[in-house]
Amino acid sequence: MEVTLYHDTEHYRISFATPAQRALVPPEIVFICQRQQLPIIVARLEILSRTYQRSAATYFDEATVPFTLPSMDLFAQSLFGYADCGYITLGEHEARFHLPLQGATIAPYTAFTLQLLKTALLAHEPEDVPLGNGVQQCELDFCTDNFRENGYGHAVGGYLSGEVTTWLAAYLARETTHKYQNGDAPMHPSVVAAMKDTWLATARADWQEYVNECRGRITPNGAFILECFGNACDIGVYPSEFSPDDSIHSIACHNLDTVEQQLTLMAGLAEICTLARND
Repeated sequence: MEVTLYHDTEHYRISFATPAQRALVPPEIVFICQRQQLPIIVARLEILSRTYQRSAATYFDEATVPFTLPSMDLFAQSLFGYADCGYITLGEHEARFHLPLQGATIAPYTAFTLQLLKTALLAHEPEDVPLGNGVQQCELDFCTDNFRENGYGHAVGGYLSGEVTTWLAAYLARETTHKYQNGDAPMHPSVVAAMKDTWLATARADWQEYVNECRGRITPNGAFILECFGNACDIGVYPSEFSPDDSIHSIACHNLDTVEQQLTLMAGLAEICTLARND
């Protein structure tokens, strides 16, 4: 069954910045939109921060959790989010929402800030300004709930453009020298590195040793699975549900229960999008 994205043209991009690219700073998940769109996004964040106030207090187990709105007269950068966990920078035409992955105590604030940001970006109103004429690469939908019955409190879903899976298939055919017996190949090393960097930045001390469980694989048609520590914890465009004839593919997950699992696998998805876009 063919699915459709919220946006039929590119409204925002998802990216990942590694410590190697940005010395002495933590890795970041970055959402990029049209600079003209910033006042609209800030207005939505203001409404959402009030709407989610009770849910945020429950998630953080805090009576009052202020949400910092970006300054609209910024020249260099402006803090935003719960516990000032994010910041915004402006380019000539783009606004970038940076979410540094900066420790186990900050990770919950980062995840819930992402919850509000993606909701603001998913809205589709007449006043929205597309980022470009290209295809929307990825749209993520996820939850942040520590008390969700039967787990999956940090589940991630959404949709991925067929252009990305086509790029993965081409990478497998062109670059990989090691393939498994069934023709699958290990995930691009930069994607695995992004997940490992994120795991080390967000996982609590007694989970740090499981960093090497961050891994992934690609099938010859471009479907893929990313994994991290947990009970069969993964995310991807599952091979069993993949149709090469579709232009858009569903993202599914399994057993995403914790915030570090969510952020780690989202970082992998962001790096896949970054690589596909830059190739």
